[in-house]
Amino acid sequence: MYFTGFIAKGFKRDAFVDASGRSTADQWDLQHIGWRADWKPNERDTFSAQGDIFSGGAGTTFRIPTFEEPFVRTFNDNTRLGGGNFLSHWQRVFSASSDLRLQFYYDRNEGEDGVIEIQTDVFDIDFQHRFAPSTRQEIVWGAGYRRYQDETAGSFKLSYLPAARNTDLFSAFFHDEIALVEKRLRLALGAKFEHKDTGRPLRSAPAYR
Repeated sequence: MYFTGFIAKGFKRDAFVDASGRSTADQWDLQHIGWRADWKPNERDTFSAQGDIFSGGAGTTFRIPTFEEPFVRTFNDNTRLGGGNFLSHWQRVFSASSDLRLQFYYDRNEGEDGVIEIQTDVFDIDFQHRFAPSTRQEIVWGAGYRRYQDETAGSFKLSYLPAARNTDLFSAFFHDEIALVEKRLRLALGAKFEHKDTGRPLRSAPAYR
């Protein structure tokens, strides 16, 4: 096993000021850590994995309606951001014309300010198989699944309905390439199928904080 990369970085920027010397509340900061590892335990298998984590914030100015004159109010807040992701990949080689591949991915993002909180999660897995039934034909087929889920916690100023929702996407494909005339003419046949299902998650998120 060997590591091929590791990185850590960040920055912080102060807010600007207006003509009267007051802060414009547009400060910004972000911290990030990332890594990657690759290893090959034998001649047939190859593994890789990588991930990222980040957090930060950004100054934000809001204008919201009110029930009193002047029927609008301006206030400053700091939007907090955070999240991370993970990606792994495995490949097994049977021969020069045959191999298997499997990939897994997960991503989470979170955001919070004075108006709303949002959290999103993405889960994704893909499988692919390539093989050659003959010297003139190569077939590639595979399948995949992805889930996207979001949850929000709103307020009187802003809210989403429904407050939580998930989407499932199923997919499969088939590709067949045949050499009709060696090095001159090839026939490619393929198809892809997808099914999307949108519904509510098992637990509901609060509509208001």
